[in-house]
Amino acid sequence: MIELSEKQKQIAAIATDLFRELLFGHIAESVSDAEDTFQRDDAAPEPVVKIGVTVQFKPMNAKPEVTVRLSWTVKRCDEATAVVDSDQAKLAFASEGGAQ
Repeated sequence: MIELSEKQKQIAAIATDLFRELLFGHIAESVSDAEDTFQRDDAAPEPVVKIGVTVQFKPMNAKPEVTVRLSWTVKRCDEATAVVDSDQAKLAFASEGGAQ
């Protein structure tokens, strides 16, 4: 494992603290979003929370500013199906210039 400089250790520690603050600040909201989506989506097997974390800093700066972004997604699904009847002589859209 590569040995970290003191500045790198500080960046990692600050990023970890910021992530922790954001997670504690938004965990209830992300769970609520997942539960809300689950209640409105009959096809969902169970609510799932997916949280992404991005850490950004400029390593060449003497005093880099560390930015941590927390994001979560709410997945919704929609589906449509239809049967193609190859025995049908003419498709409905053929009269509109489509294939016959």
